[in-house]
Amino acid sequence: MTGDIERRTMRKVHLNVLLLALLFQVVNYFDRVNLSFAALTMGPEIGLTATQFGIGASVFFISYALCEIPSNLAMHRFGANVWIARILISCSITAMMMALVSGPLSFYLVRFLFGAAEAGLIPGLMLYVTYWYPQSHRAFATAVISTGVGVVGVLAGPVSGLIIDATDGLLGMSGWRWMFILEAAPLLLIGIGARYWLANDPATAPFLAPDERQWLSERMAKERAEMDSHGRLGEAVRNPRVWLLGLIYFLFLVAVYALQMWLPQIIKSVGDTSNLTASLLSAGPPFLSVIFAILLGLSSDRLQERRLHLALPLIIGGGLLIVSTTVTSPALAYLVLCLAWGSLFAPLGIFWAMAGSFLTGVAAAAGLALINTLAQFGGLVGPTLIGYAKDWTGDFAMAIALIGCFPIAAGLLAFARGRQPAVRLRQA
Repeated sequence: MTGDIERRTMRKVHLNVLLLALLFQVVNYFDRVNLSFAALTMGPEIGLTATQFGIGASVFFISYALCEIPSNLAMHRFGANVWIARILISCSITAMMMALVSGPLSFYLVRFLFGAAEAGLIPGLMLYVTYWYPQSHRAFATAVISTGVGVVGVLAGPVSGLIIDATDGLLGMSGWRWMFILEAAPLLLIGIGARYWLANDPATAPFLAPDERQWLSERMAKERAEMDSHGRLGEAVRNPRVWLLGLIYFLFLVAVYALQMWLPQIIKSVGDTSNLTASLLSAGPPFLSVIFAILLGLSSDRLQERRLHLALPLIIGGGLLIVSTTVTSPALAYLVLCLAWGSLFAPLGIFWAMAGSFLTGVAAAAGLALINTLAQFGGLVGPTLIGYAKDWTGDFAMAIALIGCFPIAAGLLAFARGRQPAVRLRQA
């Protein structure tokens, strides 16, 4: 009987919670990563050097980090349907403002505002998952949400490249300006809809039958009670695991954000391709990451193991990045880069399952936001480091090799942290 109600309940949660969270991640991430495709033509038009582009890409993370914890606490206070809707709507407006930039200073300003608008979305979605998913289901859920990054990576290159190519000169505006406007518009509509689509918790979910609401509410209450001492705000700040996970995620995101912001330009430099071809080829690496992430999440939940599922892909991905700089064949270099990207992005859901496994309540809201805040400084380091290295050496080889060292360090830290309760989970 318990198995039957669990299957029925979680199937409905997948459809009404998880798919919505994935949708929010996908539409928002379009506006996060489309800068990398705009850069192929935007930089020369408004006079940006590689260093200035790297700084502008990184400025986003200053305001993002500053607003992260307040945003997650606000979501815990006002509810997911109000706060996630607010984030999506404000993200759409600031993303459209990118069409107005005319030089380095306006570029930096809009990026700063965009970071403040988006702050809290990713940890907010991961916090939202902890309201609905028992521990035994959580790695799959966080892996699915994390695949939104890969889905956007697959779609963003072809879509952004085609928009830029098709609209260039329309009404006297460059194609990259139209791209920012057209790709932000759906986010505004979805943000308005989120206010009415989202249920805040299982007890008030209209899509669950009464017995399903009761079962899930009791199951989640039982898990929260087992972690009751970890539900206070101060626990998030005092818990060493929060700071360690923040450090691991920081090292991880140095490589992630560096690759996201520079991937089309890296591909273009490797194969000497056109802007549109580089945008289309940028879909390959994220496509692999989607497949790897789902398989890794299913394996982690089946084995109830997190530590190795996080550490090994990071170490392998970092090593492949370094190897890619030594390959002379453009086709082989692209293949190695695809495998590196897939390996690096695959364990993102595993990480968030670990991060949400030992805190509850206000402490979970603050702890997840603190982890993400600490990690966002990786967004300051990664894109800027590549920009400086590119201007200094004239190519991307040294920059990519340096970037590859960061996920290796993150994987070693994750591996060395030992078998703590937050890593190997008991069956509930």
